[in-house]
Amino acid sequence: MTLIGPWIMVGGTLGMQLAQATGIIVARILARIEDDALLDRFLQSAWRGPFVTAAVVAIVHLGVCLSARFLLADLNPETQSLLLGFLLVLLILPFPNGVNAICGNTLRASGDTYYVMHIFL
Repeated sequence: MTLIGPWIMVGGTLGMQLAQATGIIVARILARIEDDALLDRFLQSAWRGPFVTAAVVAIVHLGVCLSARFLLADLNPETQSLLLGFLLVLLILPFPNGVNAICGNTLRASGDTYYVMHIFL
């Protein structure tokens, strides 16, 4: 965990920053809404962000896991195999995490905080 933990935190921070920025933009659009089409267009395009960010984070996780034995010359082979066993989780987890963050921040921006608690629970 010492090896991969900081990278997991960085990846989570990137996704959360994108989700918070999306929530802020949704709140601003709702505050000055003149046309529902603007909000619809923005939300349709905003969904690309979490998937792109999750793909980048997954690639970084893949790179760290595959290059761990080169980065740390004295890495125990057992640790290397455990890290590779954990790789599938690291590749999949950023995708639902990003979508969950976007949903939560968008609902919070629209005032539906009751539903946000159901998403996070």
